[in-house]
Amino acid sequence: ASSTDSTAQQNPSAQQRQWQVSRYQQDFEEIEMVGKGGFGVVVKARNKLDGRFYAIKKIKIDSSNKDLTNKMVREVTTLSRLHHQYVVRYYNAWIEDIPSTGINISTSSTGDDDDDDDEDE
Repeated sequence: ASSTDSTAQQNPSAQQRQWQVSRYQQDFEEIEMVGKGGFGVVVKARNKLDGRFYAIKKIKIDSSNKDLTNKMVREVTTLSRLHHQYVVRYYNAWIEDIPSTGINISTSSTGDDDDDDDEDE
């Protein structure tokens, strides 16, 4: 067996991750950037399944920086428990490993509650 075959056999998860499709790319069509901040960007995206618009906060984090990763998880946990009329509703969060850059992207999404999605444009 070649060294490539033996490496794949020893570490099948690395090979699987290489071919893994991004949940963000699979589930959403990015429309435009809404804002930019110190941790990342917020984009307007349409969910391909339900057709609704969502604001998606995309945060790039170095997977070796455990303190920052823990801070992001605490933020998501707090948002998931928060219900207030002046705070955008939280729907979901996930972490994606992006092999080509070696960076994880943690994404939390919030929904657009307007029935007429084109009203604000």
